[in-house]
Amino acid sequence: MKDQKIDRLLRSAAQVREEEAASMPFGFDTRVIALWRAGLPTANGLVSLVRRVAALSAAVIVIPAIAAVRGVWGETGTLCRSPRPRCKTPSTFLSPGLNAPG
Repeated sequence: MKDQKIDRLLRSAAQVREEEAASMPFGFDTRVIALWRAGLPTANGLVSLVRRVAALSAAVIVIPAIAAVRGVWGETGTLCRSPRPRCKTPSTFLSPGLNAPG
C-alpha cells in the first residue's frame, strides 16, 4: 500500500511542468516607492527655516573657532606665547607695518 502511494506521488511529480517564477509587473516597484513617499509627512516652512538657521549658526561658530585655533598655534605647529615673525598673531594680520623690524 505504501509503495503504491509513493509511486503515484512520484509519477504525479514527474508529469508536472516547471512553471515560470512569478515576477512583479514592470514599474511596480517604482509605483510602490512613489506611493510610500507620498504618504510621508512633509515638513512645513517653519521646520525648514529652523533647520537652515541652525546650520548657519553652526557655521558661524565653527569657522571663527578654526581661524582662532590656527592663529594661536602659528606656522610651526607650536603654541605661540610671544609675537615672533614665525607666529601668526592677530596684530600681524591687522597692521603689518607696525610689527615690521626697523
